[in-house]
Amino acid sequence: MIREHVLFTLLSLATTSGLATGAAPQINEQPLRGPAIIHEPDQPATLAPMPLVLLLHGMGDTQSDTMSDFGLTDAVSQLEGFVLCVPTGWKVPPVFPPLPALAGLPFWNASPACCDVAQLNVDDVTYLTDLVDTLVAGGNVDPRRVYAVGFSNGGFMTYRLLREHPERFAGVATVAGSIEVMATPPTEASHVLHVHGELDNRVQLIGGTVFGGLIAHLVDHVSVWELIDFWLAPAGMNYTFTVPPPLELTTSGTGNPDTTVERYDYTAPALGSLEFWRVGPLMHSVPQGTAFSGLLLDWLFERRQDGEGTPDCIAAPMTTCASDAELGAFMFNDPAGPDQLRLVAEGIPNTPLVHFSYSLTPVSPAPPTNGPCLCLTGTVNRIASVHADDYARASADFPKADLDALIGAGSTVHFQTAHMNSAGVFEFSNVLVVSD
Repeated sequence: MIREHVLFTLLSLATTSGLATGAAPQINEQPLRGPAIIHEPDQPATLAPMPLVLLLHGMGDTQSDTMSDFGLTDAVSQLEGFVLCVPTGWKVPPVFPPLPALAGLPFWNASPACCDVAQLNVDDVTYLTDLVDTLVAGGNVDPRRVYAVGFSNGGFMTYRLLREHPERFAGVATVAGSIEVMATPPTEASHVLHVHGELDNRVQLIGGTVFGGLIAHLVDHVSVWELIDFWLAPAGMNYTFTVPPPLELTTSGTGNPDTTVERYDYTAPALGSLEFWRVGPLMHSVPQGTAFSGLLLDWLFERRQDGEGTPDCIAAPMTTCASDAELGAFMFNDPAGPDQLRLVAEGIPNTPLVHFSYSLTPVSPAPPTNGPCLCLTGTVNRIASVHADDYARASADFPKADLDALIGAGSTVHFQTAHMNSAGVFEFSNVLVVSD
């Protein structure tokens, strides 16, 4: 079940959030902007805060179209266990020469290159960071797992948010976004995924001007290769470059890859990376293959702001603890580390969500069954919240980023899953390690 509500914005251009009293946080309405849509999975307050995905539309796009294009809908938010926030930009005034067709379209004041066409100088940065602060203050959002995703003008805006507030975002992803020429390079490491179509003739790979130069005050945007150098600036030459296998972003399921991948991982400072997905047949649009949203979320959720997961996946106190038979454990012996670990919980009743968690704390011979639960001992990370299938099973993949960063040969990791039964009491399910 999804709790869908809206957040409104203030009447002033320079937005400053003022929270209303009561259970549901709200901000006053801006008539020329409209509400932000929030999709929030309905889960018990005792479970860990969830990731937040801030999804930003392109100029003139609707919120519903943007959710559909990215495949980030309320159903996906529920299934993957994250909060989805889809705001809307300010609207171009009714009379705006020389392009009257732009009148009434929502836009983001993202960059001198795109797309404050009427030069209103709307403070979208404050507006959007206020939305994030409001959701974090509500208690359901993990501040270390906040992500921004944007298309076109929304991609420009995503990059502006990261440039001005890198401390707020664990990672960002853009499709057909860019920055203005002569922008000041960042000094802090970040995680950036850039997706761009080779056939994009609006925000071109080689750089250029949006609207074909018809709006004189909009400056050029950089090429994708200049953009890569821009985000790699904090690393200097301290990064590794790899070319992973190609992806299918527009031809999902055909066996015909259409997207090349370039990966840059910081070696110093830590916690920085960049990936470029170059989509061969794509014009100025979001890839519509069925695999895109899953690959996008996987990329985002493998990145956390502090390199670790969320501690205390289920908050104390709990009246029930997992028994030895309800816990799983796995020892990693490969010095190179595992590529992936898939966990499966069996015997799940008809329940909305199953919550996977793991602990790296050494426990011998096993976590206590008559004391604190596994979730309350040591370093705990929540992997995922997923639905059980028709066979009463649920599975989750252990994030590769965690494996690389936290687990070495000889480490033992303890696992459990929790779900709430019809009486509102947490129960634990047997966890089977399937593969590594």
